[in-house]
Amino acid sequence: MAYRTRAAQVTASCGLQSETRCSDGACVAALGVPDLDRVSGWFRLAASSPRFVFSTVARDLGVPPRILPCGTAVAALVGEGRVRTVELPSGDEVWCTVEGDPAEGDDLCDALATERAGPGAARFHEAGLRELTFER
Repeated sequence: MAYRTRAAQVTASCGLQSETRCSDGACVAALGVPDLDRVSGWFRLAASSPRFVFSTVARDLGVPPRILPCGTAVAALVGEGRVRTVELPSGDEVWCTVEGDPAEGDDLCDALATERAGPGAARFHEAGLRELTFER
């Protein structure tokens, strides 16, 4: 299944709005999320993407992510790849998943993050970025 199709399924199943971009060697999907280190961030995310929050809570309670539509869509998009996150000065985050060449993917993630949040977000080449996992 094409990468853009899988990204669209995450939007349809989870309510997460992502932007995709592909080059010859990589495809990426980037999305902005509120500051999840604060309770208010979870409330903002629940208001904009309640299916993603429900799926996250269900997974944390032991429900296998692959039996939930949102979990299935995220697993299909991320696959064996990685989801890296850059925290913005506001505390909000940009998440980016890469399929293909990691360096080329980081370039694409930087471009999307800069378009979404300004030049300070273009840090996907930095060492030690937090990587998210969606499996339990």
